[in-house]
Amino acid sequence: MKKIVVITVFILGSFAVQAQELVWQTNINKAMEISNKTKKPMLLFFTGSDWCGWCIRLQKEVLKTPEFAAWANKNVVLVELDYPRRAPQSEEIKSKMPICKRLSEFKDFLRFGLPRLSRKEENQVLQE
Repeated sequence: MKKIVVITVFILGSFAVQAQELVWQTNINKAMEISNKTKKPMLLFFTGSDWCGWCIRLQKEVLKTPEFAAWANKNVVLVELDYPRRAPQSEEIKSKMPICKRLSEFKDFLRFGLPRLSRKEENQVLQE
């Protein structure tokens, strides 16, 4: 009987963890549609996933925690704008990021460095 209870708790717990999985949009236009439809602001995460140590640390210590997942699923549309140096990106992914095509093109963000989190409300316009 105890084995059945333990197995049941384990299975239900795994479903709860899966329910907290985050969906990061990489297509900014699709993210804007979702944001407008759900009336949630977008949380833009500018990252250099394969070279930025602080980006990797932020993901590990904050963005991949169950607490953040629970908050994010209720409150925001997540958008990841990744600018890797070593990992190739398809032209399709690059074309869906209208803010800039390369990391070096957006000087405001370079001034502060990466990682960068920015909140975009429904009525704000993204600068190209």
